Amino acid sequence: MKIRYPSVAGTFYPAEAGRLKDLIRMSESGVENRLAPDLSKIKIIGGVVPHAGYIYCGREAVSFFKVLAASKQRPQTFVILHPDHYGVGRGIYTDGHDLWETPLGEVEVDRELGDEIKLMTLAERGGREHAAEVMLPFLQYYLPYRFRILPVGMHDQGIEASKVLSEDLFAAQKSLNREIVIIASSDFSHYVPPQVGEQLDELAMDRIRDLDSAALYRTVIENNITICGYGPIMTLLFYARRVARFPQVEILARGNSGKAGSDELVVDYASILVYA
Repeated sequence: MKIRYPSVAGTFYPAEAGRLKDLIRMSESGVENRLAPDLSKIKIIGGVVPHAGYIYCGREAVSFFKVLAASKQRPQTFVILHPDHYGVGRGIYTDGHDLWETPLGEVEVDRELGDEIKLMTLAERGGREHAAEVMLPFLQYYLPYRFRILPVGMHDQGIEASKVLSEDLFAAQKSLNREIVIIASSDFSHYVPPQVGEQLDELAMDRIRDLDSAALYRTVIENNITICGYGPIMTLLFYARRVARFPQVEILARGNSGKAGSDELVVDYASILVYA
């Protein structure tokens, strides 16, 4: 049994369980369920969630997880799509461990789903990547049942790679009769003045609202928008159009790192719900 021990506990989030829970509770301040009372009527397909340190993006991140918890859905597996910040992989890959550990306990990796998609498996050298790990304490805190995860790293964030991955995910969850929710782990504009980031990100938000992956890709590239996980977001949008006739998008929260540091150059965050 191969266990991936946390690599950013104590930096991106507290390494002690009690302090970690306290920080998540503090992050809930002012967060409201913007879809109430309609949660019982929707099917959550996935969401876009930021992956920075909790003191920077916690408020935006919990907006998605609170909706997920309130929906009472019980997905068997959360597929966490994330960018490859350190260039440790090639193409599209998954993690080679059987369990991931955080201060809140262990979570099983859905190796069966990964095998069904025929993903390349990355060895331990990918262990320092934070973009999937920081999602786990939120899931563990808000969901009162045992679930599995499938971390999927996207070194290739092109349109074709995103579309193929979405089709493979659809086929695999059908074949295994697996109920999944996709989390696209991504921050938005990086180290720009707040007003510049807001304007650039709004261009991307318009394409996300339209569920138009190809237009999102063109917008990101042509405007040099530093969204680190545009591939995961495109994959989620492709997948949503595959599984639902009329998928919808709700921007749950937007913010930036200025609330916890310098407000001259900031990183932007957004929590986005995709549902039917």
